Amino acid sequence: MEGLLVKEQDQIVITKSIGLSGTYALVKERYEQLHQRYSCDFLEPVYEYEKEFSLEPEYEVLEMQQWSACVEASYGGIFGALFRLGYDSGLGLRVDLQSIPIRQQVIEVSEFFQVNPYLLHSGGSMVIACSNGQRLCEALRQKGVPAVIAGNMTKEKARIVCVEEEERFLTPPRRDALLSCFEETYVKENFPKTIQCRNRDEES
Repeated sequence: MEGLLVKEQDQIVITKSIGLSGTYALVKERYEQLHQRYSCDFLEPVYEYEKEFSLEPEYEVLEMQQWSACVEASYGGIFGALFRLGYDSGLGLRVDLQSIPIRQQVIEVSEFFQVNPYLLHSGGSMVIACSNGQRLCEALRQKGVPAVIAGNMTKEKARIVCVEEEERFLTPPRRDALLSCFEETYVKENFPKTIQCRNRDEES
């Protein structure tokens, strides 16, 4: 695949919630450390995140819908997936940070370990470029997959995340936030660095 076949003004859909796999790993491996600050009732639901790692429901919906390209949000987190979408399509994008779905446990655990949740491994989430985001979101929700429209593609090359009235430019993620918490060998063995991308005409 030479590039992602995304169109200008395509809408950007994000499924489920970001940082789930990274937060799961942190809670699983560092539970006692986290439990010094957070209650069991707060931490235990994170173990359920594993049930959301599969992207099979998303691909089942995509078989029946119109879309341009998709990127699996994994290594480098949601920012890594968004940058890949823009870079591989040769387009820019604008995303509203407040529209990106994130759970309170992900925020708190990331804050505890002083890592950026938007650069945290996000297995189970997908970024999809499509012409009709509302229709795709409705189809995904009917399948039990939460989904939101977080932004759109632009003809300019800049990849921008809007934080209230401020604009921040996405840069290529050099590493996943998990590398600030675990040995490199652990991350390599459990969280492959590859990011899976696919065009609509490659979907089978």
